[in-house]
Amino acid sequence: MAPAMWPTRTSGEQGRFLLDVFTTVVDLKWHYTLLIFTMSFLCTWLLFGMIWWLIAFAHGDLDYNQEDFVPCVTSVQSFTAAFLFSIEVQVTIGFGGRMITEECPSAILVLIVQNIVGLVINAIMLGCIFMKTAQAHRRAETLIFSKHAVIGLRNGKLCFMFRVGDLRKSMIISATIRMQVVRKSNSLEGEVLPLNQIDIQMENPISTNGIFLVSPLIICHTITRDSPLYDISSSDLTHQEDLEIVVILEGVVETTGITNTSQDFLLGRRDPLGPTLCPHCGRGRRKVLGGLLQVW
Repeated sequence: MAPAMWPTRTSGEQGRFLLDVFTTVVDLKWHYTLLIFTMSFLCTWLLFGMIWWLIAFAHGDLDYNQEDFVPCVTSVQSFTAAFLFSIEVQVTIGFGGRMITEECPSAILVLIVQNIVGLVINAIMLGCIFMKTAQAHRRAETLIFSKHAVIGLRNGKLCFMFRVGDLRKSMIISATIRMQVVRKSNSLEGEVLPLNQIDIQMENPISTNGIFLVSPLIICHTITRDSPLYDISSSDLTHQEDLEIVVILEGVVETTGITNTSQDFLLGRRDPLGPTLCPHCGRGRRKVLGGLLQVW
């Protein structure tokens, strides 16, 4: 019996995401990230506000009447005042109305702990916000793949071709393109491979996948006997629904130095109007419909 190909998340596996909290927060949607950002500060302010109130309560600062009495924290005689003092300590505002004295060593220790905790929260949350704003997937919006892919003759050889271009003036450094055919296949033992990935070599004089993307380029793959597209005919494309050609463009963004990845999907599907080409109904994807005989 063939092993399961599609992973399912159990409760134990979902807990693994908490082991990498930073990446999990960065991958969250913006409204969840901002909610965590806000709640992390509010919860620590309330927690240490309660601790300051307990210190004042234990020392008798809430209802003292003696003129020579020295409280742990001046002007803290309610939970509201303790909460405001907690905010002043953690964000280092210091309005001057409330301040710690030398009377209570425990209060000095709490002051040190709250400052350290506040610095750690600031570093983590600001790092998450920075990483989310600096993510390179927005740069991929200006990397455009052609709406149509074609199979045609070039230099007397049958080639699979499509076009890619960059709308921005800033360059993509060390750009490389990878292509894969993803299709359903069967092994000799009868095992069904729903996502069999086969690399496609692009035509390049130096036998690498590197490109210099200063202007729109035509990416070409020569269909030889070693090509995974060699045994696929026009009629196969028309009736083939389990075929997908994945194109991945990787490179370093010149302005930020962050690695950018853009991908496009060329999908096989039967068209009721016959062999033709048309855009996929959805952003960033294109369908290759039976034949691939028209130019873009």
